[in-house]
Amino acid sequence: MQILVLDDNPDDLLQIQRVLEGHAEFTVDYLTDPYEGMARIESGDYDILVLDIHMPGLSGFDLVGRLRANERFQWIPVIFLTGSTSSDELAESLLRGGDAVLSKPVNVSPLLQQLQVFKRTIQRHRAMQAENQSLMRQAHLDPLTGLLNRRGVEYQTQQMLSDCREHARDLSVLMIDIDHFKRFNDHHGHQEGDHAIQTVAAAIRMGAERETDMLGRYGGEEFSVILPDTNPSGARTVAEAIRKNLAMLDLSTRSNPTGRVTVSVGIASDLVPAHEPYGANSMRLIGEADSALFYAKRNGRDGVQNAADDAPIPALSGQKS
Repeated sequence: MQILVLDDNPDDLLQIQRVLEGHAEFTVDYLTDPYEGMARIESGDYDILVLDIHMPGLSGFDLVGRLRANERFQWIPVIFLTGSTSSDELAESLLRGGDAVLSKPVNVSPLLQQLQVFKRTIQRHRAMQAENQSLMRQAHLDPLTGLLNRRGVEYQTQQMLSDCREHARDLSVLMIDIDHFKRFNDHHGHQEGDHAIQTVAAAIRMGAERETDMLGRYGGEEFSVILPDTNPSGARTVAEAIRKNLAMLDLSTRSNPTGRVTVSVGIASDLVPAHEPYGANSMRLIGEADSALFYAKRNGRDGVQNAADDAPIPALSGQKS
């Protein structure tokens, strides 16, 4: 637990240091300058703040007021210290952003008790956050492939678009569909169909292997890959790598004229313009990639089609197969 103690009186700091000595669960920094303290808080990662109210230049009240205006510091626990016995100041301490107030000279027991209370609260909060993140990950994963599901793809795409939009970076989208998959299921059965889906997912992982690449099963036999910092040429390289990986895995079938499972891939690429809403951009790119995928199907399957190519993109509907 990281703690900052800020008091302009060195004697008071020394007293608190003696109180906290021997408590290994607390890592404590001690400062006397409120402006240095403000800078350290903003650049650091403190869990609890212990602040004197009356400091020259920048009072504890003023410092906390500035902190609470920043969303990052709205919930950091603050213990105010005061040499005053005024009931009005004690009440004001809580109104001005404090979570507790202790009188100086600080007694050992009240300070340790308050720190332990905040420590347990922070630990419970972190445990709940970890559990919520775990539940969110499970809700966003496809259980068959371990890739993101459609909800996960759309959620992560929004996060990625925010960053790409800020820096006007390239973004490419691949839409991938297993060729003749209905025929495959009819011929081999759904259990083998699941195996084919898992095999294609493995080929996609091998082809789009950067940590920043987003891989998902968009639904049924259709997959999506979101590639940040990737132009059309780079996206085609990834798409061809996925096709070659799948050919190397050589999942044989009599339902495909090639004798093995193949995929068709549609690509859409663009710079993310700053003025375009996140949702509009993601749906536009996915739609363009999906249209390119339809064209790849019409053009014989087992191929890659870029939406930016000169060939017209037909308006198709229904099953791709």
